Parts: sequence; C-alpha cells; structure tokens
Amino acid sequence: PLPPTSIPFTCTDLLGCAVFRPGEPITITTILSFSGPSYYVSMSNDILSGIESAVDEYKTIGGHPIQIEKFDDKCNKNEADYVAGKAVSNQYVVGVIGTNCGTTADAVASSLTKANYVVISPANTTSYLTQPGYYDGFFRVVPPDSTEAKGMAIFAYRTMGFRYIGVAYQRADLSTTLAKAFEDEFLSLGGKIVASEKVPSVKPDVKAILYKISDQSP
Repeated sequence: PLPPTSIPFTCTDLLGCAVFRPGEPITITTILSFSGPSYYVSMSNDILSGIESAVDEYKTIGGHPIQIEKFDDKCNKNEADYVAGKAVSNQYVVGVIGTNCGTTADAVASSLTKANYVVISPANTTSYLTQPGYYDGFFRVVPPDSTEAKGMAIFAYRTMGFRYIGVAYQRADLSTTLAKAFEDEFLSLGGKIVASEKVPSVKPDVKAILYKISDQSP
C-alpha cells in the first residue's frame, strides 16, 4: 500500500490502518494445516473452500480485487512462525485467516499481532488466546474451551447430578486444555475429580484406563 496523497486521514484504530490506491489488490492470507494430522488436513480443505467461495461471491472490497495467499503451517510451531513471517513481508496483506491447529496458534498470533495484523481463527479454542492482555488483534468464530467446558460441567453437575467424575483425554493441546477447563469448572461447582488420565494417541489401551478410573468409583 502507498501513503495517501490528497485526502487527509487520521488513523484511530488500535492496530493501525492500511491505505490502498484505487484498484490495488487486497490480500487475505490463510495459514492452515494442509499437511500433518489427517483431522486438520480435512478441516483445512473445508475452511479454504469456504474462503474461496466467499471471495468468488464478493470479488472486491471497496473496489479492490481480493486475492488469497495460502500457507501451510504443517501443524508445526516452527513452520508456523516461518510462514507468519512470509505473510508479514507481503505489503498487500490486510489480515490472516488461521490457524486451525492448536499447536500453531500461539506462534501465528504472536508474530502477526505484534506486526499489527488482524488474525481471525476459524477453529482455535484455547481459552487464553482472546483474553485481555494477550493478542489484541486475534479474533475467532468458535467458542473457547472455557465456554464449552463450562457447559459440560454444568450439565454433568446440575442436570445429571454427578458429584464424582473421572476424566480421560488424549495427549494433545486441544484435549488437554479442554480437560483442564472442565475440571476447573466442575470443581468450582462443588464436584470432585477422582481421576484424570491421559490417553496415548497411538495404540491406546482404553480398557486399562477405564478400569483405572472405575477403581476410583466416579
């Protein structure tokens, strides 16, 4: 983008403003996991399809043609940091849609919001990402783990009448933060967590874990 030449403009936005000459393209960058765990690959393709459909429908923003720049973070923190740097180097980028892999959310949010870019995640649910004091330019269109976990805990405690619960969760960022949020909310309601067991992602012995939890009489 080039600086304004004739129309006075005062930017009051917290993250700053971008100025484009008439007809200049606006680029929306996507940072998604097109390689890595199959769950994220499938989700990434669905998200990209939705973005492309929206761009095909609207085509322009304020007379500026919309371009899509696609990056694969491979569900890897180092790769996410690298592609975030590439996104920042494009002067026509106005915002980023991503990430969908919880492992890469911090790296992307940190790099891009420090550079005053807006990041909108379609899938990251880690609670603190949108808490005050973290990333001013980070937004999402999915409820955080704290909201989902609170609903589950209230249902278990008040509707089902459970007072003692055992928790089993996978060894992954998403499952870990969701389990922790559930446990905290259930405890705050007056319940008790009698067991909290991590389930290995590869060849888990679920039966043994359930027996271990059942020994605690949840």
